[in-house]
Amino acid sequence: MENTLQRHKVKSFLKVFLLVLTIISMSFIIWAGFTGKESIFPYLLSVTLFFSFSNLLLIDENPAKQKFYRFIFIMSGLSVVFAIVNLIFRG
Repeated sequence: MENTLQRHKVKSFLKVFLLVLTIISMSFIIWAGFTGKESIFPYLLSVTLFFSFSNLLLIDENPAKQKFYRFIFIMSGLSVVFAIVNLIFRG
């Protein structure tokens, strides 16, 4: 029982933490748009999508949708990796 309660607390903390990170990254997208930092815009957008899909994966516990959410989660993770590679090589 205690282990289940501990797991529920960790999952709740992760949900709130991912929501806060999503809001912060959305704020950075707005900042990048207003300051003209177009070079980091794809990276910020992919990070925001990654955080929001991570939160969606944790929130929805429908087993039928979990495969789809996991696929989207993996694709958004790859998007973050490609955005980082783009930032490194494009400068």
